[in-house]
Amino acid sequence: MKTKPAFNGDGSLLPDCRDAWALHFVRFIEEVAKLDVPIWGVSVQNEPEAAQSWESCIYSAEEECVFVRDHLGPSLERAGLGGVKILVWDHNRDGMLERAHAAYCDPEVAKYIWGLAYHWYGDARFESWPPRSEVPFTDRQRGDAQIMELRARAGFDNVRRVAELRPDKHILFTEGCQELGGRPLSSVLGDWKQGERYAMNIIADLNSGCEGWIDWNLCLDETGGPNHVGNFCVAPVICDTRRDRVLMQPSYWYLGHFSRFIRPGARRVLCSSSRDVLEVTAFANPDGTVAVVVMNQTEEGMRFWLKVAGAGAGTPLKAAIAEAPPRSITTFVVPAEAGEAPGEPSWLGDWWGRATAALEDRLAALRPLPGKSARGTEVRGGGVLQKSHRMVGRSPSGGSTSVLGASRFPTSPRAAVAEWLSLQGVALVLPV
Repeated sequence: MKTKPAFNGDGSLLPDCRDAWALHFVRFIEEVAKLDVPIWGVSVQNEPEAAQSWESCIYSAEEECVFVRDHLGPSLERAGLGGVKILVWDHNRDGMLERAHAAYCDPEVAKYIWGLAYHWYGDARFESWPPRSEVPFTDRQRGDAQIMELRARAGFDNVRRVAELRPDKHILFTEGCQELGGRPLSSVLGDWKQGERYAMNIIADLNSGCEGWIDWNLCLDETGGPNHVGNFCVAPVICDTRRDRVLMQPSYWYLGHFSRFIRPGARRVLCSSSRDVLEVTAFANPDGTVAVVVMNQTEEGMRFWLKVAGAGAGTPLKAAIAEAPPRSITTFVVPAEAGEAPGEPSWLGDWWGRATAALEDRLAALRPLPGKSARGTEVRGGGVLQKSHRMVGRSPSGGSTSVLGASRFPTSPRAAVAEWLSLQGVALVLPV
């Protein structure tokens, strides 16, 4: 069925086999449905521009569009499977805008496409294969010392560009992992930077319009496999089958700050930071709570104002002092209800206790391994519950993080506690 008789390599789908290959999609979806495994969506091809040592099939932009328009889309509809989502690209950020433009500029192609899938590979800070460039800068605060910034082909901004190209379409992150590249798994176990890589990608992608984020391997064995071509990787959970133990890696704890607090059906709210080192995203959950995730990758702690805007014109902004410890990720949960009327200390103490107990119950499964991270559940001013994973403590400096809410957010907890503490902030314009 391919131009070269091999599962891997740089062969492409033969034109006269496109109908048969589309039928394979249909039959696969139908057969696994009989096993009570419903298929939500399909991508045309994993990494269509990569000739790999594992299963590969090359698709140019034109070839992918033709296959979707004339074969895959119509075949799914004829089989009564029109509800199965079709995603194109399924490759790295660097080429996603070009492929999205090619797919969406033809309405006969675009009508079958639910959205675009992509991967994170091409970041020379974490990978050995991409071509890299070093951009020189002068550090004016350290005697004009020369520093280098490493750049390759990560393409973070392309996610936002695709979202702006077709706001009615969808964007889904479908693969990311840290490849070992010949290193033994034991040499990278417990590497805190792996967790930070996950969070910096998730935060940047969610803020740019990504709607979901899928790890490639949630669980691997003590070799970083199994893998039929020896492409071993790190995973959030390592199952050591030789010693019968489970090792939770830093990426596990970092992922938990998103999967545990940003619930299905949540909607992203606008947020920003006045300090580059505070990487932040915020979501409004269906239950009315607002989850604000803040990461600090530096070796210094930072105190900052967490400012949460209320709903509607004229609603004052509320603020609370918070802290991002060194090498930490912290989730702040702004509750939906405050309970009694504001300004009553008896109510405040009772509400703090109930909120803290509820958060502890929800976080029972997120306790880190000894020696890997410190855990603490704290309550800060401003009606915010804080959950943090961190490495070490340093003296914090200042900054601020602002969250712009949606008009349906309840304001009572933020108003009550912020007024009681006499905190102040600046007004922000809200979308309504």
